[in-house]
Amino acid sequence: MNEFLEPSRLCDCDNPTLRIKADELRGSAQNPEDIAKAVFHFVREGIRFGLDRADRAASETLARGVGFCVNKANLQVALLRSAGLPARFHQVVLTKNCLNGIFPGAVLGRMPDPIWYHPWCECQLGGQWLSCEALYDKALFRAALATGVFSQDRITTIEWDGEHDLRLMTSWILEDRGTHAELDAIFAKAQAEQPPGLLGGFVHFLTNRHIASLRRRTKPEDGKTKAEQEGASDSQ
Repeated sequence: MNEFLEPSRLCDCDNPTLRIKADELRGSAQNPEDIAKAVFHFVREGIRFGLDRADRAASETLARGVGFCVNKANLQVALLRSAGLPARFHQVVLTKNCLNGIFPGAVLGRMPDPIWYHPWCECQLGGQWLSCEALYDKALFRAALATGVFSQDRITTIEWDGEHDLRLMTSWILEDRGTHAELDAIFAKAQAEQPPGLLGGFVHFLTNRHIASLRRRTKPEDGKTKAEQEGASDSQ
């Protein structure tokens, strides 16, 4: 298990700031499942989904508070390792139409297809590896459902119970490239394929503005899942 607890250049789980955050998230948790769920919810909600450099260190993503699949998975793995829980990356290839409506059309149309570097986090709990993908925050997920960006038969839930796999992008997977202790070289290559300099900055700005606009198009209660709607009805 040592390789799934060790730092790398980008997955810098030995960073003091990450260790402090991991201790904060661990709090009074009584078991590894509670710690893993606290990390999951922080990365899902505390790091808003948006474009950033693919080669950010986890500590940088924590400070910036924004990231896409690469950044969020990298931070989640790093925080779990900082908390003493073995964690790894699962890499798959996705068709880029998984981002229809999430990214503006002008950006998506110029992106290479497929997206070959998509990762999610897996942690070991109870002797088994569990997928716990913290990609989309609740506000964005609800807005995407409410506006028809994708339907709930594509992504049924973004909730993770600490007992079963949560994989959000299954409907768009073209190829499974397995699990890895670190993906530094993959993330660096992904960044090298992005538009450079000012153009890259403009692409990030345009995309993140579009995502922010999508979030604002629904009220907090809109786009609730069926389970959330039933729960609200039962409480009335």
